[in-house]
Amino acid sequence: MKPRQRLLRTNPQTAGQENLSAVDLLLHLTCAADIAREEIYRPLQDTARLSEGKLSLLMTLKDAGGEMSIGMLAQHLGVTDATTSIMISRMLKEAQPLVERNSSTLDRRAVMVRITARGEQVLASVLPEHYRKVLAFSEALTQAEQLLLVGLLKKLIAERKPK
Repeated sequence: MKPRQRLLRTNPQTAGQENLSAVDLLLHLTCAADIAREEIYRPLQDTARLSEGKLSLLMTLKDAGGEMSIGMLAQHLGVTDATTSIMISRMLKEAQPLVERNSSTLDRRAVMVRITARGEQVLASVLPEHYRKVLAFSEALTQAEQLLLVGLLKKLIAERKPK
């Protein structure tokens, strides 16, 4: 039995089309996210021990010229300074760290994070295959459909962000 039918049988009040559309949205969104994690992010974890967060952190550092403060890095990643600090602390415990942490030369209170040569190598080795998988995942949609979906998802997300 499909989840939609199961919901109707167990909760008849949801029979309105608007409610069913909301349920379908959530079920399909969750399924798409699960597939993306399995096909795109799990191989990164398995081959290079890179989570989504670590990959984003490394790409953000690379894009910024290799170094950023923890605060700026957190802002770019959309997480708190504490979350970023914890992730960096864990990354520094690896046998071959992909980042390094130092005090700023301009302000000794500021903590700077820099991508290491090893981090650059790992990023260069995984990005071509990662992008190929991203393109393969989204190829069922035209570019216009992809842009529309991104806009709709941003709208869903914006409704939940604290203002």
